[in-house]
Amino acid sequence: MGLQVTGRLLCKKIAVPSRRKTFVRCGLHREAVDPATIVERAVSAVRERSIPARGCISVEIAPTLPRLWADPDSLVTVLINLLDNAMKYTGEDKQIRVRAVAAESEVHLTVQDNGIGLDARSARRVFDQFYQADRTLARAAEGCGLGLAIARSLVRAHGGRLTVESRPGRGSTFRVSLPLADTRLQEASL
Repeated sequence: MGLQVTGRLLCKKIAVPSRRKTFVRCGLHREAVDPATIVERAVSAVRERSIPARGCISVEIAPTLPRLWADPDSLVTVLINLLDNAMKYTGEDKQIRVRAVAAESEVHLTVQDNGIGLDARSARRVFDQFYQADRTLARAAEGCGLGLAIARSLVRAHGGRLTVESRPGRGSTFRVSLPLADTRLQEASL
């Protein structure tokens, strides 16, 4: 049994919410993945259905990124969720930047916006299930407070981290940090 959430947040049997603060994994379908492809698929999906009147989504992908051993659909889902939130919580002049870079033993995928931002308390709680920093805005944007909790669960299932840096009135930067593909692990699963 899969979980269907608005948009493409979850469209296959990846994770289902449990009654605790964590999510139960139902299975990832891992393969060697080019991070650039993940970014391009997510940005394309969001651009198709959410073209802002003013503003843009810019993409910066470092050349020759190392591959990830990951479920590509899960990672596309994570980035779509982050991009959807950036679209929802940014004013008319949307400036959203998506970056993919390698750093030591990780690949970082970041979504940065010029939106309303979060205070320190909200930034600490934003990944909690059902948490909404501003309920009025969340209702207007049709949010239910599960998207970031599910996104963090999916990133953790890949051995990664999802973090946020934000200040009120100055926007937010969400960073997905994922370990590089381990060649031995890839060969063992083939």
